Amino acid sequence: MSGIWPGDIQCVAMLSFDVDGVSSWLRRNPDFARMPSLMSMAEYGPSVAAPRILDILDAHDIKATFFVPGYVAETHQDLVEDICARGHEVAHHGYLHEAPASMNAEEEEEVLRKGIDILRGLTGHRPVGYRSPSWELSEASLDLLSRYEFAYDSSLMGDDAPYMLDSGEGGLVEIPVSWVLDDAPHFVHAPSAQRTSPMKSPDEVMDIWLAEFEGLYRYGRAFPLTMHPQYIGRPGRLLMLEKLIARISAFPNVSFMRMIDVADMWRQKQASMRGSQANMSDGELKRMSMLLKERNAVDGEVASVIGRPAERGHIGEYVASRIFDIDLHDSAVHKGSDGTFRTGPLAGRSVNVKCYGKQEGILDLKADLTVDYYLVLTGPRATQVNSRGATRPWTISSVYLFDVKNLLTQVTGKINEATSVRKHLWEAAEIYPSQTNPALVLSPAQRDAIELFADHGS
Repeated sequence: MSGIWPGDIQCVAMLSFDVDGVSSWLRRNPDFARMPSLMSMAEYGPSVAAPRILDILDAHDIKATFFVPGYVAETHQDLVEDICARGHEVAHHGYLHEAPASMNAEEEEEVLRKGIDILRGLTGHRPVGYRSPSWELSEASLDLLSRYEFAYDSSLMGDDAPYMLDSGEGGLVEIPVSWVLDDAPHFVHAPSAQRTSPMKSPDEVMDIWLAEFEGLYRYGRAFPLTMHPQYIGRPGRLLMLEKLIARISAFPNVSFMRMIDVADMWRQKQASMRGSQANMSDGELKRMSMLLKERNAVDGEVASVIGRPAERGHIGEYVASRIFDIDLHDSAVHKGSDGTFRTGPLAGRSVNVKCYGKQEGILDLKADLTVDYYLVLTGPRATQVNSRGATRPWTISSVYLFDVKNLLTQVTGKINEATSVRKHLWEAAEIYPSQTNPALVLSPAQRDAIELFADHGS
């Protein structure tokens, strides 16, 4: 995990809405103005769907970012004022949804100025966030954004967390996007505009977005969701969005934020890092080198005992093999199981040992049956391994035994390397400290052995 967020935050979720209305279609082809069905579909977004979206955000106490083309702002002034009044961010999205790559530098600057003036006139302050229509910047875009004192851009795709851009005129925060987290590729269907890809169902899209969230959560990154009221705003899709919000909110230490707040936080982090690097004394460097040498020596001793690299997973395999009498495979990279139980009620059954620094309701799963049981050792629930200044202690707070065949039949959603497992399944699998699962009843000696690795605050 990256540990890129402050405090206990594991993943930042950003809900953003491109309120394109008719602008994107008119920019694509001015003749579309003579197609009332297409225009009415686009107008549904700001007129009907956007107010419902605002109510949903209020109901879940979430602040979001709305990218509004100047033309749409001019024709829907009440909506822009309502977005602002409810505490959401109003950001720049061109005037008539002009992709910067389709203009020369002078035209691009004129569109940028025009959008700034319109949004400032409606909200009382200039926009500091920008998203390129069609996600295609020009060679001049970043310099222009810096010159006009924008705080961030959200058009590039070079990472799955914020990063700094060197624009030549100054530093910009980039909040990257991804087509997989955009509703348009999944939902757009407009035959008169030659957009005839088959539409996905809300459930299909929710599965795609939730799988992406679970991966980003696992790696401690950012989840920037891009939506358009004219697409996501259909009633059935809005219900899906609410379900998605509920599922994401169930994960511990997720923070929903506006993009401007993320950009400000990221800029402060970079400034703090530069200050820390500048202020690090020779004494601190020497102390750090001594600590690392000590750790290397300890890792070497651990590796000599377990006969494998001193990594969390290999240490967990060794400890489990001694406590639960598991015959480990000779190879540390054996596919499927790590070994078999030698004795007891599970004698002869294969087992895969998993060791996590904290218990966060997620398992690395594979959709096959090459192993009989998962034996899972976890650290405490509350410890955040990615918090600034936190440690990653090797402790055992809980032990779980999962019957793999039974588990795979009960897991909902995608099965992957960061599969969310429901709380009741964890509770049913627990063998330490509580003995809920009767499949492997711990002896007093086994409990005493686990206690050796427990953290009681000593």
